[in-house]
Amino acid sequence: MSFLVPIALFTWIPFVILLHLWLPARKATSYAFAAGWCFLPMAGYALPALPDYTKMSATSVGALMGIAISAPHLLMRFRFSRYDVPVAIFMIEPFFTSVTNGLGPYDGLASTLTTTVTWVLPYAIGRVVYCTPQDIESLVTAILVCGLLYVPLCLWEIRMSPQLHLQVYGFYQHSFAQTMRGGGFRPIVFMQHGLQVALWMGGCVILVGFLWIGARVKKVSQYPVWLVAVILGGTFVLLKSLGALVLVALGCVALALCKLGWTRSAALLFPLLLCGYIGGRVTGTVSGERLLETVTNYASKERADSLKFRFDNENLLIDKALQRPILGWGGWDRNRVRTESGGMTTTDGWWIILLGIRGSLGMICFYLMLLWAPTVWLLKSQPKTWHLQPAAAMVSGLAVIAGMNAIDSLPNAMIVPITIVSSGAIVSVVNARKSNVVRRHPGAPVTAMLI
Repeated sequence: MSFLVPIALFTWIPFVILLHLWLPARKATSYAFAAGWCFLPMAGYALPALPDYTKMSATSVGALMGIAISAPHLLMRFRFSRYDVPVAIFMIEPFFTSVTNGLGPYDGLASTLTTTVTWVLPYAIGRVVYCTPQDIESLVTAILVCGLLYVPLCLWEIRMSPQLHLQVYGFYQHSFAQTMRGGGFRPIVFMQHGLQVALWMGGCVILVGFLWIGARVKKVSQYPVWLVAVILGGTFVLLKSLGALVLVALGCVALALCKLGWTRSAALLFPLLLCGYIGGRVTGTVSGERLLETVTNYASKERADSLKFRFDNENLLIDKALQRPILGWGGWDRNRVRTESGGMTTTDGWWIILLGIRGSLGMICFYLMLLWAPTVWLLKSQPKTWHLQPAAAMVSGLAVIAGMNAIDSLPNAMIVPITIVSSGAIVSVVNARKSNVVRRHPGAPVTAMLI
């Protein structure tokens, strides 16, 4: 591990604070989360009696301190709403899970603190920093800027193999074997896995799609929007991720439904898919056999075997989770099952991890935190006015990305943290919808991006 790892991680909090003193809170928070996630090392430090110190916990703490110092009035304007109820339950539920499993109140408090820093704090920051669609422009700008900065890094790793994290930070963050795909390489850059890079870049493609096709924006700063779309889209295709391609296709379907005026169908697309899969797997009505046949016929036997392995492990984990269906088993691998070979089951999907550790209560609250407000926004969206207010199209794009992350969490445990920030932001936008929100003058350009 290179000396740059502790330097990058432990100087990030003061850097984020300085960023908030230099820039407006919205812009500083946006770039802190986007750049922190994209470029800091995938490393963590165990702290006594505290959650692990990682790039996202550092970003969240730094952003909170920066806001408290430079814009404390933002913290004062927080008002609890019905959308915050699942978040509050999700925050305190680990304590009762630990106590009911005999792990003790100390373990419960530690789990609650970890949940607060990892999930609730980014959500709360999104709630207080962003209030209107215009506020969210800063968040979209930061995401697109980092997406474009990732383009040459992805292309380099596609050609030279995923080595950037090793060369910069001195260690490889994942199995190198999983980066080889289709006779080439799948870039991983500074993220957890190549699948996460594909999900990130796919989200950027969807955002540009909502700007270009949804809001009919012609330029992003001084650059033609079609050129930005081609650059991001071309790079995304080269990432060789079938799952991300499917998710982007779903995002395009949601965009098409919005443009046709079928906003209800667009809003319910991802929640229904999520509930249908989880409900079918828990009840046993969805075995996955038909999906395996489809993947075998249209993709490859390698992908089908990987999917079958996940389904087999899920079946064991579901049976274990249903023994404690409400509050779950708690931590320390108590949710996992020992296999006949003597090993432990593999937990790939985030939903089955939540169901096993946190029970159905924790799982439901997490997905409500992720999807409730974005779904409400899309239900009430008015795509016909997006060309007058492109910021509304940006919010809709972020709502669709939240849905994409939710579906991706079925096979993978790789939620992109900035999605939680955007979900919190959308809650504030939905709450403020009936207030007197300043609208952009018709024909005015989107705020200067790529600066």
